[in-house]
Amino acid sequence: MAETVMLDASAPGPRVHAAGTLASPTGTAGQRLHLAVLRMAGRLAVLLEELAPASPEPAFLRSMAEEAGTGGIDGSVLDLPAAAAAQPVDRVAACLGLDALDLDLLVLAALPGEREGLAAVVRTLHPEHRPAVTGGLAAALAGAGLIGALPRSSTPTGRRETVRERLTSGLLGRSGLVRLDRAVPFAEAAIVPGPAVWEALRGEDLWPDGCRPRALPFTTAGLARWAGTGTALAAREAFRLLEPVVAVTCSARPDAAAARMAMLAQLAGRPARVLRHAPAAPGWLARIALHALARGVIPVVLPDDTEHLDAGLDAVPWPVALCLAGETPIRSWPRPLIEIPVPPLGLADRRAAAEALFPELPGGEPPVRAPVSGP
Repeated sequence: MAETVMLDASAPGPRVHAAGTLASPTGTAGQRLHLAVLRMAGRLAVLLEELAPASPEPAFLRSMAEEAGTGGIDGSVLDLPAAAAAQPVDRVAACLGLDALDLDLLVLAALPGEREGLAAVVRTLHPEHRPAVTGGLAAALAGAGLIGALPRSSTPTGRRETVRERLTSGLLGRSGLVRLDRAVPFAEAAIVPGPAVWEALRGEDLWPDGCRPRALPFTTAGLARWAGTGTALAAREAFRLLEPVVAVTCSARPDAAAARMAMLAQLAGRPARVLRHAPAAPGWLARIALHALARGVIPVVLPDDTEHLDAGLDAVPWPVALCLAGETPIRSWPRPLIEIPVPPLGLADRRAAAEALFPELPGGEPPVRAPVSGP
């Protein structure tokens, strides 16, 4: 019978790169996560050898794991990042304070989607033959000491309970990184990555359903006076420091206000992404914040309607900008809410912006005039 290996490390805590640790030599974010999945297949092989030594699955899973080599020195299947090459998963782990167990559970949830052979194996373990890992399987891996670098002093039952707590009420679920099917008992509940989360962590430009990235022309020219006054200055500083605020504009021209907010982020030294979204359900803004965190951008969101504007961002500490078409109540507690007026720019500022955006226009007076209303 195969030997069960206990992974041991120091007390659980946020996973960060430290001088002197082994760093990942791999290239892209997708390659690094794929190797982590293959290492997880090796951990699963050890468990299956204990439970069903005569089955062919363990040998198949071990053959996959041989491609990946060893994982991180903290016991996780995900190797540590290079100091100067933080990838989406590293940004998320550092911001949310994820430890080796959280990361292993995230990789485990994504395992069936990485290779068709892995999906086939997982189907044989699911009570309804679905290609999805269950809470019971995650708990069994933890109980055997195969994931999460839980201390040797803990008992199998204690490790299983820790996994249950992480999946039902921990940061993984509250942040939207992982979803747990709560309609069935925990042992049979499917564990899957949140909408398009795994793709975002792989570096793919895929956002949740209903979220449409927009390309708006913008420039910082002509905005210095507006960006340096009142709440605009407060939001700019919050963006620079990546403070978890909700910056809101209410304007008859939300697209123009969104361009201004993107420029405000740029003036703060942060990239921005303008997104139009149709809020389909509560929690939509938190999902956008999580995707923006993975990409390291400030999300500037244009909602198609004003339903479900309860921000619900307490588990994703990342700044968000909302550009509304009118006065709409929004609850951001416990986040600071910064309401930013977007008055019309003066003629000189509008000319500076037009010259920067359209340098191909002939010399002389740019075709702009002082507006009566609007941004």
